[in-house]
Amino acid sequence: MPPMDSANQEPTRMDGPESAAYERAQEHFDVSVSDQAVISTSRSQQLDSDSSGWEDGASVKLEPGRRVSLGDLPAEGRRLSRGGSPSPIMKQPEEGESVAAKAIRLLLKPADWKPPPERTFPLCGGEVIDLCMQTEALVEKEGSCLRVQAPVKVFGDVHGQYADLMRLFDAYGSPSKLDANGDIAAYDYLFLGDYVDRGRHSLEVVCLLFALKIENPTHVHLLRGNHEDASVNCMFGFMAECCQRLGREIGARCWTTVNSVFNYLPVGALIADKILCIHGGIGQTVHTIADIEGVKRPCSVSLDGPPSVVKDLLWSDPTSDDSVQGFTSSKRGPGVSAFGPDQVHKFCDRNKIDLILRAHECVMDGIERFAGGRLITIFSATNYCGSICNAGAMVVIGRDLEVVPKIIESPVAPASALAQSEPDEEPSSNAPSPHSVLRDRSPTKAAKQISAPVESEKAERWEHNSLPFLEFADC
Repeated sequence: MPPMDSANQEPTRMDGPESAAYERAQEHFDVSVSDQAVISTSRSQQLDSDSSGWEDGASVKLEPGRRVSLGDLPAEGRRLSRGGSPSPIMKQPEEGESVAAKAIRLLLKPADWKPPPERTFPLCGGEVIDLCMQTEALVEKEGSCLRVQAPVKVFGDVHGQYADLMRLFDAYGSPSKLDANGDIAAYDYLFLGDYVDRGRHSLEVVCLLFALKIENPTHVHLLRGNHEDASVNCMFGFMAECCQRLGREIGARCWTTVNSVFNYLPVGALIADKILCIHGGIGQTVHTIADIEGVKRPCSVSLDGPPSVVKDLLWSDPTSDDSVQGFTSSKRGPGVSAFGPDQVHKFCDRNKIDLILRAHECVMDGIERFAGGRLITIFSATNYCGSICNAGAMVVIGRDLEVVPKIIESPVAPASALAQSEPDEEPSSNAPSPHSVLRDRSPTKAAKQISAPVESEKAERWEHNSLPFLEFADC
């Protein structure tokens, strides 16, 4: 894989303001290997109950007592050796089947997907890395601001809540070429970022979307969110999930390789030259479409220092309601601004577009309008963080550019049962149906404290002393 910036820089090594969080993560995931295999054949010798994925007889071995830096994991991968055959959960590819096709066959199950037993994962680490390399080769050739034609389906934050993604596909059509419910031949699919962290199945989300991109490179479009950033997702679940489910060493290498792809993802998309799609917002620095097109990739995101185009595109939000004009300080911390409805109108008029479509904030109905409808927020994960009981949504944009919301309700009631459920757990048999859940309607943005914790990017990146598997703070 090419280096991020210069020939002197090692691939995927963090630099600048990201290094502190990266080093902190390394303290938790620094690999120390004894004479025994890292991944053992005996269940009692496994690293943990969630790191299965190799059949009896398989092992990954390193020299006794070696310690491997996360930054050196891509090169270190050449030293890994694997014996034996994949476990039963790792189904063999059909004859002539590509890794991407295998991933789609095993993961794209809108009607009957269930969380895998013991948190196994149906792909091995080498297959995950193969998907990453193929995806990176595709996205690095794309512009920073994509041009997409309608009709198109647009999805907001998923945050590892794979069951919600499957529910949306089941209810409103999936990007399948084989399923009777598939409509990839008729619609493009656009995802606005925040694929990982918070939920328990970020690997499923990432691997399916990468596989869909490989199989449908001109019809599936992936944008970058603020969690597609190593210094964020090392702290909020994705790194821990990779190491727990794939094995500590190969999992850390997969995490590094996935983040290399994230550094190349486009940061905007323009639908039919009239609808701008981004993850966060326009902030103070994004004035024209050309500003988005000018973002150089691969790039890392620095939250220290003055505002920047990339920082605003991934992190900024609208103001609290339509009455708050201009720019205000952001709840997310210094260096990020909130922008008022007047700035939305100016941007749309200046660039001759009709609408800004973004994600990044949890909203109760899964969709919320701002600036008289010239900015729309969509959020696809339901019952965010297992406590909010919000709906999830995606939108369908027709050839006439009409925007049609498609909503799925939270599968759990806003009762004490939330304490025992996880965001993408299958509801129990006595749980209320999606259509029977009583849910508060979205408050106005002025009253938008929907009991969701408010994020500060400083707190998120630097003030946590552990690697929580499922931490709640932002979107």
